Amino acid sequence: MTQYNIHSFKKNQSNELKKVTAKDADLILPRGHQMILKAEDENYNRGMLVELLENGGYEMAYWYEVAKPYPVEVLVDGKSIKKDARKVTMKFHPELEEDSFAGASLGTPDFLSLYKRGFPEVPIEIAGRRTKAYNCIARSIGVTDRWVWDEVDLNENGEASFSEFIRFYDMHGYRPTSNENDAIVALYGVRNGLFITVKHAARKVNGQWESKMGQGDTLRHHEADIFGGTSYGDLLLYFEQYMEDPIDPRKRITTF
Repeated sequence: MTQYNIHSFKKNQSNELKKVTAKDADLILPRGHQMILKAEDENYNRGMLVELLENGGYEMAYWYEVAKPYPVEVLVDGKSIKKDARKVTMKFHPELEEDSFAGASLGTPDFLSLYKRGFPEVPIEIAGRRTKAYNCIARSIGVTDRWVWDEVDLNENGEASFSEFIRFYDMHGYRPTSNENDAIVALYGVRNGLFITVKHAARKVNGQWESKMGQGDTLRHHEADIFGGTSYGDLLLYFEQYMEDPIDPRKRITTF
């Protein structure tokens, strides 16, 4: 079991908190992977489930005895919001977007090493330059002017379920297919018993699959089923486009 050192957060001479660096962090959260944190408690087996989401937000839950969300009272700024909440989502702060991936730019060792370390089977073939304007789900339906994740949560319960993703794609003119040749979109995720958590989507462009990597580049890969064993999970489903998107009619996606 990995042990983490707890840092005291030092102030500089102006009595201001210094900017956090990687060496200050007790734990680095990988994007799209749920981390199990255990409390230092001799009497109870409990802790937190924390995940850095694809959209830049955080999903948290309390666990007791087993690593699944356990109901607990949630307070926000000292005010009780819910007595038996199971999951809490903190959304990405748009004003902080410019600082995201600071120091990592196209072609730099830190960005390329991120791909190689997290996705060793994915070839580093850049199909689209780094941008924070949209994510993988947005690109999968041809949207390049916003991040798409929360709008998949059609019943607005705080979770974008697998069934909601299927309904979401249908609303945009895509339906499931078992034929990869007809497929335009590939959906990926993690299975945990009967539960499926969607993690990623890729789009076929000019006969090749392309994946928008979070806030990073778009990578081209010749095979769709290439993310197994990574935080993006396994290939779940293909979608074919059966009509023009009635919600977001977009111009054809092209790459350089």
